[in-house]
Amino acid sequence: MSSASAAGTRSRSRTSAPVIQAAPSTPPAPSTSPTLGWVALAIVPQVSDNMRMGDQRQAPEADRVLVAQLTGEARRHAQWRPLTTEEEAIALAELRALAAGRADLLAEVAGILEGTSEGELDEPLARSAARLCREAGADPAAIPAWAEEGRRRSANARRPPFSGSGTPRARYGQP
Repeated sequence: MSSASAAGTRSRSRTSAPVIQAAPSTPPAPSTSPTLGWVALAIVPQVSDNMRMGDQRQAPEADRVLVAQLTGEARRHAQWRPLTTEEEAIALAELRALAAGRADLLAEVAGILEGTSEGELDEPLARSAARLCREAGADPAAIPAWAEEGRRRSANARRPPFSGSGTPRARYGQP
């Protein structure tokens, strides 16, 4: 092997990306080898369009799944007509069983349903679903804040996508 190819191999091994592994409980002892040794990873939550900038704490995945399930269950039982006593009893029992005492998540579902449906054609149906969540044990103090969040999400969904500049003509150099 020539000295040029050996030098090339050494320089590639020094500049190659290190293998990233989960950090052990204690870092390894310092090494005299030229490799990069121990690397710690930091997990940073991303801020998305449905999360406020100041609220970078994401709900655990299980809570998000449960909110989706509660929303589906409430919408499934909601009707355009008033529910019969038997239908309402079944709906409330299923929502209570699914929520397992999580009044905060029932309040989230009720508030989001109310906030996002204001002025929409399905508002009566969404209000029926929200009423079921309220009667199933939603925290009444938390519902107004979630309704406001629903209104904010609805307003953001109606906004046009960001185009980069004020007018289409400005992007192409036309006056």
